[in-house]
Amino acid sequence: MAAERCTDDTTYTNGGRQCSSIIQNSLYLCYEQEVKDACCKSCQQVNTTVAGCEFGDHVSNCEMLDCFRSDMQTKCCETCKIPFTYTTSSTSTSRPSTTTQSISTSRPTTTTTAERCTDDITYTNGGRHCSSIAQNSPYLCYEQEVKDACCMSCQQVNTTVAGCEYGDKDPSWCDLPDSCIMFPDKCCDTCSKTGPGIGYETTTCIDDSNFRYNGRSCSSAVETFKGKCYNTDFQQTCCRSCLSARNVSAIGCEYGDRNPSKCFNKNSCKNYKADCCAHCNTSTRLQVSIFLSVMVSALKMFSIL
Repeated sequence: MAAERCTDDTTYTNGGRQCSSIIQNSLYLCYEQEVKDACCKSCQQVNTTVAGCEFGDHVSNCEMLDCFRSDMQTKCCETCKIPFTYTTSSTSTSRPSTTTQSISTSRPTTTTTAERCTDDITYTNGGRHCSSIAQNSPYLCYEQEVKDACCMSCQQVNTTVAGCEYGDKDPSWCDLPDSCIMFPDKCCDTCSKTGPGIGYETTTCIDDSNFRYNGRSCSSAVETFKGKCYNTDFQQTCCRSCLSARNVSAIGCEYGDRNPSKCFNKNSCKNYKADCCAHCNTSTRLQVSIFLSVMVSALKMFSIL
């Protein structure tokens, strides 16, 4: 659809909502061709231009824990900030008007030399001017565009710590129990206060001694079914027990099967692979082991003959 003729169909509704409401509450619907065509103007206005993540997460209710599941990383591209590893060019601000890609590039060039380092007073990011950006989201100063436009404000909050000049590079990752074990670079400021390799849990990760799950304390509940730790609220309440039970090397399956009741059917690994991640991995290894044993036995028989 040509840009000059890209408008919203004022008669179109989806779930009883017109285009403006759709975009405000369910931005991901712009991935659907019908909505994208009918709400062309609205969808175009919030397009981040990030390939594969033009309208944020592809599904609703994404959580940080979803980012450890390979099958969810692309669906939750905005939450997980794909590509998965941090680069200064991939960090985005939150929703519609707050993405750095939606900022007009027609602003005047800001001089960044030390003697003339000033803020571009016309520049905004997410509706905020430079002073607000630096005060509330200093990590955005890692982005070259923001750093140039808000030269003075970014310079004022520069910690002078090499590699961590503006604090944590992605604060959304730094409240996990083992942030400093898994993301020491993203959480450079947080980890400098708790100690490299020790983890955020040293100061905040404890079990709620008053909590009971079906009459069980945190340690007992996790021992009985550690899959409860996939639930964000449960993980925060029983932080220490969940941390102890976590297998950080099993990406996407850190606490074993998510729903063990589905994992005893012969089709479990076909229909419920994500829910039965531990069971399916074990089954695969067992099948390989049996196959190798049979092959070895066969070879021995042939050698005897």
